Amino acid sequence: MTRIQANNNAAVTPRPEAQQANDPVAQNPQRHTDGFEGMRKMGGGVTQGTAEPNVPGSGRVPSVPASVHAQMVELSDPSTLKDMYDLRRRIRALDRLMVAHKDPRGMFTSLYRVITNGAVDSVEKGIYQDNEWGAKLTHEFGRRYLKNLHGDLTGGEVTGAWKSYYKQAKDPSVSLERVAGMGANVHLVADLPRALAAIDSPKERRADFMLFGDVLLDVYPEMVASAKDGHGADMDPLFDLFFVGDAIDHVAGQGTATRFVYQGIRRKAWDASQALQDFRAPAAQAEVDISWRGFERILAGLDGTNFI
Repeated sequence: MTRIQANNNAAVTPRPEAQQANDPVAQNPQRHTDGFEGMRKMGGGVTQGTAEPNVPGSGRVPSVPASVHAQMVELSDPSTLKDMYDLRRRIRALDRLMVAHKDPRGMFTSLYRVITNGAVDSVEKGIYQDNEWGAKLTHEFGRRYLKNLHGDLTGGEVTGAWKSYYKQAKDPSVSLERVAGMGANVHLVADLPRALAAIDSPKERRADFMLFGDVLLDVYPEMVASAKDGHGADMDPLFDLFFVGDAIDHVAGQGTATRFVYQGIRRKAWDASQALQDFRAPAAQAEVDISWRGFERILAGLDGTNFI
């Protein structure tokens, strides 16, 4: 695919040096921080010698110390999300916490950490015609993920698609590979059209949108490694669903995959986003719901036949 040259007039304005000086990620992008360094320096935490209470788990989601749960709640709070850099910091921290405590709800978080890193990097490199739009999409896309995680952690609002994801994450009879696939399904099929519509994406941004999606293809090997290293899940067979299509043919018959390959998913998300911005919104939302539920059935079939 021909890459669009950056428009120097549309480049993202660098953050002020004073802000970067206080941001550990800006000083060292490779460093994974959880954003609670200041709290620890002030002596936050449990007094030595006292037993810290646990927040009970559910299904295969383990119980975690109350302080860890509090960190996840604060990190996932969408109302305090500042920008795409703040999103990157939070996703890195959430991934670290969920991997450390073997929380299966973090299956998608491990994938999304890689995606977010790639998205932020692409905006910083100025590869889009409208890089401010790219920054807004990265922020809004991530905000929707955080909002639903926050809802699950606090008993708050969670969309129907994400409810299904968290239900599967807690169910020990569902493979971790299927859980990760469901997260990707919800994020791409359900959240992406809404995120595009929320930032009023005009038809002129379609080329930027398709280029934005190439970021996911570029970081595919890192996503596979992240799931393996963090949760011991083998994502190679399942990623055929998005990148090759053999997995779908295994369940639904030869040729079915052509409707579900990654490029098709992105184009469908774009078309839905345009319809969600006008009088076609109710029908477009119904189509989005049908699509993610269709993928959910395919994933269940793959899991049931031990293909994943």
